[in-house]
Amino acid sequence: MGHQKKIPETDDARIASLSTTKNRIASVAPSDNIISEINTIILMALLPEILSRRIQGQSAEQALHSAVAGVKEVHESIKSRTSHGFQLVNFQIDDKIEGWSPDTRTLYFLNLDGRLPSMNSENEILQAAHNFIDGETARTTPTGTLLTDISKAQVLALLNDLDAKIVVRQDAKTALIEAQMAFDEKRAEADVLIPKLWGDIEHASQDMESGTAHDFNTIWGMQFEHVPGYGIVNVKVEDEDTHLILAGVELRVGAAIGKGGAKAKTNEFGVATIKSQNFNKTNLVAKLITHLDSVTDIQLIEDETINVVVKMKKK
Repeated sequence: MGHQKKIPETDDARIASLSTTKNRIASVAPSDNIISEINTIILMALLPEILSRRIQGQSAEQALHSAVAGVKEVHESIKSRTSHGFQLVNFQIDDKIEGWSPDTRTLYFLNLDGRLPSMNSENEILQAAHNFIDGETARTTPTGTLLTDISKAQVLALLNDLDAKIVVRQDAKTALIEAQMAFDEKRAEADVLIPKLWGDIEHASQDMESGTAHDFNTIWGMQFEHVPGYGIVNVKVEDEDTHLILAGVELRVGAAIGKGGAKAKTNEFGVATIKSQNFNKTNLVAKLITHLDSVTDIQLIEDETINVVVKMKKK
């Protein structure tokens, strides 16, 4: 098992590294600050700007989500009112109200059978709303009474509200893009600074023992990722009946059926060593042309060695 340094790839990791280094500087005497003067100055100025711009970006993102929801809400209202308006047109025709006939549907760009238009997209919803308004205008010019339960004025008001909310959405989108660009600028500066800070830290710990250096580096803001070690299995293979050692046995750590996994072959002494990073419960599979296949349940342990004796039955 070991660790290797990992330059931050996420904003959370960047901020955590910079914050740890800044806090460590603040906790020691100036003479014990291992970070160079220029890097300290840059860090102290950069970290507050990164935090501020990140908050601005989060606020801008929240504002955009709100604006998008506002537009969606009005679209749904327009869709509902327009659909109900078309249904009311159909009711007037079906009830044979005076002044209404099946051909009236053409004024609203409806099918003559009364089937409602598809309103699955923003464009389809807007087109249907305009068709309803145009239909009401055409039907009541020069004479005729506007529908009141679902009115032309209501749909017009919703369209005007939609226009205003679309402007808000666009402004919010622009603000988010600008906030992201401003944060990207500081992120790039952080990506330049962090390796320099880590260089100062590694220089200060270069004469320490590995374990001590790792702890020291971590305290000062360096980040590491776990590098898995190996589990080792020492295998001895023998004939089940005669107990004679078996050379040339093909060994594999993996599923009983398959070909994947770490492999080895026993030497003239009937032994072999296999290293693997498969730490799940698995199998040790042994194959030899003169013997029946053998499958042994095993579970390797990281950085530890297990010993297994495999007994194979002659065919």
